[in-house]
Amino acid sequence: MFKKWGDQFVEGNAYKITFGRLIPNMGGYRATEHAYKMLFIENTSVMACEVSEIPRWGLSLKNSAQVNEMGVQSDYLLDFMGLLTCIIEERTCVKRGQMSKMMIVELADDKGKVECVLFGDHAKFVTDYLSLHSNEEAIMVFQYAKIKKFRGKSVLQGVDGASRLSFNPQIPEVLSFWNGIALHGYHEDDVIELNVMENGGVSMVDDFIYNHPRKTVLSLSDTKEDGDFIVRAKIVNILQEEGWWYLACLCDRAVIIEDSDYYCSACFKRVDYVVARFRMKVRVSDGCDSLDFVMPDSVVEKLINKSCRDILTEIQETNIGEVCPFISEALVGNDWLFKVEKRMVNLYNFEDPYHVKRVCNDGDIIDLFILNGAVETPILAKFPGSFSLVSFDDYDFDMDFLLSPEECQPPEIIKPTNVFSVYEHGSCSKSYKRKLEEEFDLQVDNHRAKGHD
Repeated sequence: MFKKWGDQFVEGNAYKITFGRLIPNMGGYRATEHAYKMLFIENTSVMACEVSEIPRWGLSLKNSAQVNEMGVQSDYLLDFMGLLTCIIEERTCVKRGQMSKMMIVELADDKGKVECVLFGDHAKFVTDYLSLHSNEEAIMVFQYAKIKKFRGKSVLQGVDGASRLSFNPQIPEVLSFWNGIALHGYHEDDVIELNVMENGGVSMVDDFIYNHPRKTVLSLSDTKEDGDFIVRAKIVNILQEEGWWYLACLCDRAVIIEDSDYYCSACFKRVDYVVARFRMKVRVSDGCDSLDFVMPDSVVEKLINKSCRDILTEIQETNIGEVCPFISEALVGNDWLFKVEKRMVNLYNFEDPYHVKRVCNDGDIIDLFILNGAVETPILAKFPGSFSLVSFDDYDFDMDFLLSPEECQPPEIIKPTNVFSVYEHGSCSKSYKRKLEEEFDLQVDNHRAKGHD
């Protein structure tokens, strides 16, 4: 009956429908919780009418507690309203063989928080709205959303052709929402700063200070474990033997060029659309040892604030096989924190075992990394009987005056583990950090007063 009635309905209008047939409401994308749905038959009639009692939006709102309790057992679509408090992640991905924008946002209500995964036009709608209303609080109404499992937890996800997004609609439900969420410290007149995060919602402080083991370059090379490790090092060179960029399929795999055609071995087909991606192998050093890290497109693009396509466009008149000076100046010589994934299987297969997943160039976090306790640091002195390589050029003392091994005693090492602790909220205020630094300086003075260097 779609040909007869499909073009007769207008959203927002009311209709009186007679002679419809009721059938069980089944399926994986049910718009309501009602046990039945109406099926149009030959004798069905439709008449437009005015009914002021029927709500214009037709919302059947669920709160965050109800959403989290439902898990992924629900087969029907639901409505949710929340205050946009955080953009957890925003990137481009491949969905159904096409490039698509993806965004993960966090919505809060008076019962808690819910994450929403948005694709395509839904993600673009949020970006466009925030670009025009960056200084306003955003109440987002998410209609006809599906509960999905994403990265091990339940989230709300848009359904193509069905879900609807709106911000700050002038409806009674929004006023009622503000009255409820005010109990949790949010008020309509407050300026609420939108938090923008990345890397699956893990903050820089948590990711680089608390969540992963810390290694020196040498200890990272010696460890036999797979996993993510934090290394403080300096990029000393960009290795160009294997190239610094590649042409990728929409699945992000490198394509093979055959007779002017592009072939993707992962998709098992010839592809017509390819994109330029960064893939840089860099040599890093912490002053005692060096390793080669591989940095993917997402990491390099964030560090230089330019895409690979933009770089290639700028240097099209020169040799694209060589790293342009702009990239070298932006990367080489900088002392950063690297989140590195080590894969022992790659080492056994003669492949690159060290892949950079994230880089921190925030000076405050690097300082916190140095000051926070239990840090594995490179050896800065040559103890008797050891064979650690040390560059004496970095130290200011008279080379003609060196103690013999019998006269030399290992220095007492100051460990600030008793001073610094894991901060409850994953970050610290400047005043608290200053207090910790003062306590550490007091420990240093006490050690020096005992005659220790």
